[in-house]
Amino acid sequence: MGFPLARNVRYRYFSSFLAPRVGQVRWYNHARGKTSDGTLLRAHDGVDVYAAKGTPLLAVVSGTIVDPATLWKPWNPARYGLTVVIQSDEPTSVGYRALYAHLDSVAVNIGQHVERGDVLGRLGITGNARGTNPHVHF
Repeated sequence: MGFPLARNVRYRYFSSFLAPRVGQVRWYNHARGKTSDGTLLRAHDGVDVYAAKGTPLLAVVSGTIVDPATLWKPWNPARYGLTVVIQSDEPTSVGYRALYAHLDSVAVNIGQHVERGDVLGRLGITGNARGTNPHVHF
């Protein structure tokens, strides 16, 4: 698997995987703790990689662009914003999926085949990332 940013891009990230988040827990989310009234808290199900808004995002695997709304139901575009999902066809990861959320723009279409390193879109702050620093939720 590759990295979603080019080698020369300045970026930062920290481990927030599984940190508790406000919002409804879906079957495809991890749950992480409960509120005082017993409501489950969803967990942060990814790694946020911070870089300049508009930074090109690269395919980490070769594969086909798939529609997240057909995979994860109900899909919540208000949470994820502009999103790209690649389903790998590489021999060591057939069927694995890589999700990129909060994009500023998308440069690929559902059903399109991409190669590792192809530009998928641009890093942004869409969905519930508005008001945060630009990043890709990977």
